[in-house]
Amino acid sequence: VFMSSILSKKIAKGDVGAYKELYNASKSKVFYINYLLLCDEAAAYESTKVTFKSAFAELSQNPEKADGFFDFIEKKTVTYCKIKLAKNNSKEFSIPASKNFMGFECNEKTLNANARAELAVLFGMPALHRFIFVCGAYLKWTNEEIAQIIHTDAKTVALARDAEEANVA
Repeated sequence: VFMSSILSKKIAKGDVGAYKELYNASKSKVFYINYLLLCDEAAAYESTKVTFKSAFAELSQNPEKADGFFDFIEKKTVTYCKIKLAKNNSKEFSIPASKNFMGFECNEKTLNANARAELAVLFGMPALHRFIFVCGAYLKWTNEEIAQIIHTDAKTVALARDAEEANVA
């Protein structure tokens, strides 16, 4: 906390080194989150740039956000990816009828043959399932945090997470 307070003071003064420190400490994770959610390396690079540009603009206005920067940049990254995907297909994040999250089509058309084995299934998931899985399993978010991003309630997210093991298998 002491170190973060120093960092937020440096940000408030416009210290470029403080921004670089935050960037260098989080760029790999931010890129990887983008990659997992967008399933495309080029889109992940572009999204990483946009996310940091937006985060740093907001940080310059509210330097105290440097104290919780890693949580802040994670949420900003996931939100940007959601907006980007929903822009192309507004139904990507529609909750299934009767909130049944069991099963999704997984075949040669939906699997990315070029992806590493552990990512092929993830990349074959519908966006809603992928976001819930990544936010829960990789980012360790609570059901409430996930629900806030996808505009639903924690109970619905819990149903989706309960179906994850069977779906991934």
